[in-house]
Amino acid sequence: AMGEIENAKEMFMKIAEDKDDPYSSYVRYEIGNIYLRSNDPKTAMKWYDEAIEKREHAKSVAIAASLACLMLNDLDRAEELKRFALVNGIPDASKYIAVFNHMKDSVASGRVELNRLAGFGAPAEMPSSLSGKPDTDDTNGGKND
Repeated sequence: AMGEIENAKEMFMKIAEDKDDPYSSYVRYEIGNIYLRSNDPKTAMKWYDEAIEKREHAKSVAIAASLACLMLNDLDRAEELKRFALVNGIPDASKYIAVFNHMKDSVASGRVELNRLAGFGAPAEMPSSLSGKPDTDDTNGGKND
């Protein structure tokens, strides 16, 4: 599995460098997800921040980045990203709030389970908006205005 993850990262990074590739707007988000699921929220945030700067898939990125910020104990930024995601109408908002609050409580109490958090928890409690698929309702080539 680790070899597959490395292969995916390599492939995504090549696509990210090719500005003419129609999928280049998706890969920063996907690379961030790979790092987040690999328990590396700091590197994940590098990719999410780049996607945020380029206004790519804003809702999906905000959701994932808010969870990465929780893992990094950057609670203010996590709350800011959570508000952005909610204001912009994410699907399964109540489930996302429940997961976010559970993770926030875990960070506050020092019982953070990085493997569980990076895997986005048990499938039954995770909103479908955290499934790894970027926003499909975005316009302008996947970029949000």
